[in-house]
Amino acid sequence: MYPVVLAGEIDRLLLTPELLDNIDDRVLTARIPARTAEAATESGPNDTSRIDVGPPLDARARTFAGDAAINWSFALSPGTPAGQFAAVPIPVSAGLDGFDAVQFRVSSSRPIRAWAQLRAPVGNTERWGATFYADAEPRTVTIPFAKFLPIGAASSVQPPLAQVQFLLFVVDTLNSLPGSRGNLTISEVAFVK
Repeated sequence: MYPVVLAGEIDRLLLTPELLDNIDDRVLTARIPARTAEAATESGPNDTSRIDVGPPLDARARTFAGDAAINWSFALSPGTPAGQFAAVPIPVSAGLDGFDAVQFRVSSSRPIRAWAQLRAPVGNTERWGATFYADAEPRTVTIPFAKFLPIGAASSVQPPLAQVQFLLFVVDTLNSLPGSRGNLTISEVAFVK
């Protein structure tokens, strides 16, 4: 996890020699919240994806800058893997050029490996993704955009950050079995430098 220092807060820090020794090039200098209040759902024809955008189900969870938490319930249809998926797309205003990573807090009703994906209107709407782990213990996840790899055929190895229109959280049969179901609480979603 990277430490976060909001622009302008550095003046208020007491810069002791010990603190200066611990500051390195991984310190993130800016953080803007994602538009989680505008989150929607997507799913395969027989799969389920539902969200409640509001206070976290766990009252101990907190939100970033008053932004709403996403309480997501999903169910993949049972049977043979056939592209089952459930997703929560969050719109991105003006691309992500100038940002280095996505950061969020997440917990899950059961241990799960899920995707964070970036979608851009390149070619036939291309995606790049990286996986993360979640369980009942809330955790902060930071995924550098350099770790996002193409999903399927893509025109570039790295996502075209200036063209990204959506950040997606996805559960599919690459990481979960058909018939899987669960709940994730995602909060403090932000893009960081």
